[in-house]
Amino acid sequence: MKLSFIRVQRWDEALDLLAVRNECREGMTHTTGLITEEEQAKFFANEIVPGHTFECYLLRDGHAPAGYGLLKRDGDRKWMSAGLTRPYRGRHLSRLLINLITEIAYADAGIEVWIDVWDDNLALIGDIRCGYRLVQTKVDLNGKVLRIMRHQRDRILGLEENTLLVQARGHATIAEMIEVDAISRQS
Repeated sequence: MKLSFIRVQRWDEALDLLAVRNECREGMTHTTGLITEEEQAKFFANEIVPGHTFECYLLRDGHAPAGYGLLKRDGDRKWMSAGLTRPYRGRHLSRLLINLITEIAYADAGIEVWIDVWDDNLALIGDIRCGYRLVQTKVDLNGKVLRIMRHQRDRILGLEENTLLVQARGHATIAEMIEVDAISRQS
């Protein structure tokens, strides 16, 4: 693997972002439908190029897109979203990607970094391990649970976060996160 991480600035990069985003959409909390090339062109011209509200990033392996990261400014908050394409899942890259996007968000002084994650999304445990703290839980009309979390650099896990981690025990995600933690500590 030869990884690179770039901010999306050109149309060809925006097309790669589109492909990655559409592949990762099942884990998204808001717009989960396929985005068309026409919709991406509008987003590129109105949001990516000016860069006032959205910052978009690509994780690449050589020239192949492997994942994405997105930051959306909302006042003194930046909402973070990230995802990996299927061939790169389970390869210890989630924590790296989440940490990269989170640190980029902190480049703006006074910013808080937030994320919302469905309770059944395996990324929830990784987000907690990367320093996101549960702030609020919402339940939609279908009973689906949404966790709203804020990043906190130095913290102790709360009861609810510890409970979620214990519930994940025995799942392959916990083993993956332990391996990711070991790899991240080597650098």
